Amino acid sequence: MVRKQISGNAPFSFQNEKGICLFDFSSFSNKELVDFSISLSPDLVYVAGWEEQVYLNISRYYYKKGVPVLCGLDNHWKGTPRQWAGKIYLKYLSPCYFTHLWIPGLYQFEYARNLGFNEKNILTGVYSADVTAFSSARKRSCKTNYPKSFLYVGRFIKRKGIMELALAFQQLKRSADTSWSLTLIGNGPLKKKLKKFDNIIIRDFVQPKELPEIMSDYGIFVLPSWREPWGVVVHEAAAAGLPIITTYECGAATAFVRNGYNGYLTRGGSVEHLCRSMKKIVNLSDEELFSMGERSYELSKQITPETWASTLNEVIIDNKYNDSYRD
Repeated sequence: MVRKQISGNAPFSFQNEKGICLFDFSSFSNKELVDFSISLSPDLVYVAGWEEQVYLNISRYYYKKGVPVLCGLDNHWKGTPRQWAGKIYLKYLSPCYFTHLWIPGLYQFEYARNLGFNEKNILTGVYSADVTAFSSARKRSCKTNYPKSFLYVGRFIKRKGIMELALAFQQLKRSADTSWSLTLIGNGPLKKKLKKFDNIIIRDFVQPKELPEIMSDYGIFVLPSWREPWGVVVHEAAAAGLPIITTYECGAATAFVRNGYNGYLTRGGSVEHLCRSMKKIVNLSDEELFSMGERSYELSKQITPETWASTLNEVIIDNKYNDSYRD
């Protein structure tokens, strides 16, 4: 796996594991990276996007050799002038480089079709939570009284709706007799502003391996983004058995949130709508909240690391035996 430098707002610490070797993109020149990829003779190539020319060079090399080349796509189709221009360009570019597009879910499907890919060449489930880790942590916590707490995990940036969440919680505290708390976990440029709000707990960024145990202590997960291509953290919260409040603009909501069933969907950017959903939560009984959490867990099993791996295996097997995706 060749990856780029980690964001300062989300300093994930990834380590080599059995069968997995990580390499820093910046440690290669373009020629070195091409030569390195050729030395591996892979059965399949996955490229996270088409922005890097050197990635396109590698993709084209393996495409010509008959190796499946998968390109990740998580943007929603909005029909903007930029997307229409990109559609025209990529519709002719992609067949020369990629055999498949691998998308997270529903919101990306139209974009993939607009790029000229057949349905059989559009794969879903490119992002997955570690469902077992999050569900196991929740089972170990085994609480009898439902935790009266809201939790946000993510970067402290505008498009995540973090300021709207802080304002909605303040409004909730003023308008309802509630002992509920709000905890924000992460880093980002809005951190100083968030610290000025009363009654909000702020914690620094945590590594992925710590998150399952942390989530198990909370009651409700909130991701109020007004632009969110997917949002793996929503899947993680569902696997942890948490009711979820998120927005219609969040891609992961199409898979893991059913309005009124295991949480509530709200309009991104609206403090009033968000506060209204939070009020609905605080008015539910413990029994209703536990039931919502169980439904979240059931929805989380739609995508797992096992289904992710099976998608790759299926592409490799198809290529080896019948080359069906090139028909």
